[in-house]
Amino acid sequence: MAFENCTGLTTVTIPGYVGEIGFKCFSDCSGLRSIYLLSTTILFLKKDSQVFHNVDTSNCILYVVQGTKKEYQLSSQWKEFQHIVEIDSIWFRVLIVLNLFSHSPFSNLFYNFRLFVRSCISLTLMQDSFLSQFF
Repeated sequence: MAFENCTGLTTVTIPGYVGEIGFKCFSDCSGLRSIYLLSTTILFLKKDSQVFHNVDTSNCILYVVQGTKKEYQLSSQWKEFQHIVEIDSIWFRVLIVLNLFSHSPFSNLFYNFRLFVRSCISLTLMQDSFLSQFF
């Protein structure tokens, strides 16, 4: 229930060391639009935990490490997400480093840089999508 009812929460980054997400952690976070999962293995959701209750999983993008998309699509716990996107591991490494420094005296600088990196990821994905139409 850590972020339950946080309707203003739009993006969340879950570090690779997190093994599972607990009961109603993001329940009723109706503004949630993107989730970055930094783990190289599939993240476990507690059974019947309503982790993403009332989250619009048809509009929320799940960003996962390259090579794990199929696992998430086949998982009974994550298959509700209609948009699962693999990200090259270099982008995830950058996000991991930025998360490590998020509680430093320079946290505002790292926060702004993390937003910049997420924008770069989005632009890269749009470019790849656009180019795939022609090649």
